[in-house]
Amino acid sequence: MKILFVSYHFEPYPHVGAKRVSYWAKNFKKQIDKEAQIDVLTSTAFEQKSFGIDNQIRITKNKKSILSFLIKDEGLDWSKSIKTFFIENPEIKYDIVLMSGGPFMQFNLIKWMKNRWTCRVILDYRDPFSNNPRFKNSFIKKRIKRYFEKKYNKAADSIITVNTFCLSLLSVYKSNPEKFFVIPNGYDETGLNEISPADISDKMADLNLIYAGSITEDRHPGELIKALKKFNKEIKFHHVGRETDLVDYSNQSVENYGVRSYEETLAFIKSCQIGLVITSGVEFESTTKIYDYMGVGVKILILTNGKVKTGSLHEETKEYNVVWAENNEDAIVEILSVLKNQQNLKLTPYTECSRKEGLKKLAKLIY
Repeated sequence: MKILFVSYHFEPYPHVGAKRVSYWAKNFKKQIDKEAQIDVLTSTAFEQKSFGIDNQIRITKNKKSILSFLIKDEGLDWSKSIKTFFIENPEIKYDIVLMSGGPFMQFNLIKWMKNRWTCRVILDYRDPFSNNPRFKNSFIKKRIKRYFEKKYNKAADSIITVNTFCLSLLSVYKSNPEKFFVIPNGYDETGLNEISPADISDKMADLNLIYAGSITEDRHPGELIKALKKFNKEIKFHHVGRETDLVDYSNQSVENYGVRSYEETLAFIKSCQIGLVITSGVEFESTTKIYDYMGVGVKILILTNGKVKTGSLHEETKEYNVVWAENNEDAIVEILSVLKNQQNLKLTPYTECSRKEGLKKLAKLIY
């Protein structure tokens, strides 16, 4: 079995979109089939040959096309370079191609690959493409994206996404439900127990909240930071990720550690008692960090700009110890007052949502 994993981002690139497909590629031989040939095609640089991967193919983007002015998707120009590479290397062929997005426009190659190699093609949507409620696309842009997404999903043999809410937003799902499957993002259980908490005792408070990842305009902790002023430095907000103008990092209740490796991020999470999630309130919204928090075993606080206990995040965490609050100062002060007085906030890691379990589902689909 020759399997090609196609993803614009791949480890060691720190983008969250690289984590899921990187785990699948690196662990397929170890956990599923040691006789399989596993190749990876990506645009990002490798530090070294990854264990478990036979061939690493790095292809950078070609010149921009006219369509790129309408669809801002890096896969559009990248797909041209991919096609050129395989035309110049006719001896290469595969039985299975798994293409992960976003970006998504490399999905243009589905029919071309199937005709060239007589292979099966599996698409992995980590987010919706044409119908993403978080993006304020114009009517024309949505129609253009929808046209391509329908074409991709009809041509693919199988389609994977991260949760049932995202599933309902994908084209041709209602007419071809048998082609669609859900595999949650999950957390990387590899070596998790060996990671020690980060040594940040000099920066800790009585209660410590950590947020791992990017902060965006529709999902930011501005109301939380205002609420922290009511607690006289008893509670701190720790952020692992790139600094942003949306956060006042001069506030003494805020600590930023910059962009860190996955292992370093887990070490910071282990140092804190509360894992923070901020959601814009859209139903399909999920986040990889929710699984990291569950894997480490910290209590989770979800701040939402929508209704509490709704959508995919509620479905994925309802069996875990999670508290919700509306993302406004008064609601946050109320929930933090409760959490500050609770004992034993550390929990037992939730192994059912590991990436190992997700890989088993992928293997069942492949075979």
